[in-house]
Amino acid sequence: MISGKYTHHDNIGVKCGIYFMCLLLWLFSLHTAAYSQEKHYTLQECVAMGLKSNNDVLLQRSKVEEARYKYYQQLAAYLPQIDASLAYKKYDKLPLTQKELAGVQKIGSRPPFDDYIAGLVLNQVVFSGSKWYQIKALKSAYDNEMMKMDLLVQKVKLQIAKAFYEQLRSTIAVKIQSELSDKLQEQRIVTELLYKGGKLTNIDFLKIQTQLASSLDVLENLKNLAYSKALMLGQVMGIDEPVYAQHELTVPDDNFYDITKCSTLPRNHPELEVARLFKEKSDIEKDQAYSTFMPTIYFNANYYREESRFFPGYPNWYIGFIATMPIFHGGSLYTEVKQAYARYDQAYEQLRKTEIEFGVKYQVALATLKDRKNRIVTTQKTLDLAREALTASELKYKTGKLTTIELLDAHIVWNNAYLAYMNGLIDFYIACEEMEYFYMGRQMDKEEIQ
Repeated sequence: MISGKYTHHDNIGVKCGIYFMCLLLWLFSLHTAAYSQEKHYTLQECVAMGLKSNNDVLLQRSKVEEARYKYYQQLAAYLPQIDASLAYKKYDKLPLTQKELAGVQKIGSRPPFDDYIAGLVLNQVVFSGSKWYQIKALKSAYDNEMMKMDLLVQKVKLQIAKAFYEQLRSTIAVKIQSELSDKLQEQRIVTELLYKGGKLTNIDFLKIQTQLASSLDVLENLKNLAYSKALMLGQVMGIDEPVYAQHELTVPDDNFYDITKCSTLPRNHPELEVARLFKEKSDIEKDQAYSTFMPTIYFNANYYREESRFFPGYPNWYIGFIATMPIFHGGSLYTEVKQAYARYDQAYEQLRKTEIEFGVKYQVALATLKDRKNRIVTTQKTLDLAREALTASELKYKTGKLTTIELLDAHIVWNNAYLAYMNGLIDFYIACEEMEYFYMGRQMDKEEIQ
């Protein structure tokens, strides 16, 4: 290989390049030290924290409580209602009696009069079709909110898992880029020695320096990306601070996830149950709308005392039944029935739409899982070949039998193969989490991969 003439001007340029590289490495070490101090959490820890602080989960819990007490409130309407009453009236003159008003009795003097009334009133619903269907509708709404809670928990778990693995992806990219920068730093030293020995030109040395500077710049960008992904993971968990993923990626064995278990579409998934319960509630609301035409019967009892002084005497009581039934309400009851039928039709179509979408998402998730599992083998073979090629290239470069461009190409191939392999592993774990969403009942043993 032809070597260039080593001049004093070249020596100054080399020294400046060395000082610049030292400055970059010093800044990189400070950033690495700060990054290493961040708290890292496992996937189970992130899920546990997220279910306690996620805003959507907390909001849905409140909705479940609201639906529960609405249901209890309607149940209480069928229980006896007892009220105490106390009344006082000051009359300027004693009111006329019925006989005096009818003219069969002479109207006498009307002195001032104080009227005190105290008593207890009992009301009990004997029959009310509308209230009965209201209870059924509110019970269905309560079940629907609880099923929504189960569905939301699974969705939040999946969101946290995806955000966790995306943060892990960016962290691994930082690790790979850091390894590449370390290798380039080693090659920079080798290049400097070969340059001083006259085996390489200053152009080769500048190429290595340029590649190293570019690698360190990419590394800083990846660290910023990892920080952004940590913020996004914290946001999904309901935390206003960055959360970093702690996970040792390993090659999953053939029995890591039983794909044969996913051969049939699950029929009792909360996503489907929510739509079914909504349709059931709409069906009950149709009956509730019809029930407004039915009579309502109340039992009523009253025990009271009335006198012209406080703590009245003269006890009295009465009991009776009250029945009400709508005769004509201007067509409002008819329109209510039609609205209930329209809501039922909407719920029915929504159920059909949900079943179709759920089936499509399931098939896509299953195909993706199979594809991700197969890609792990191919990316691992590519990585092994790229690592062997890089090792051979570094050995040849130290002896001066390989050009700088060829060495840098070997680094790029190894870096891309390493990234593709790690991304393949992460994509496989995400695909497993997505399939786990469809099979909620299956408890994956993730201890082996944490």
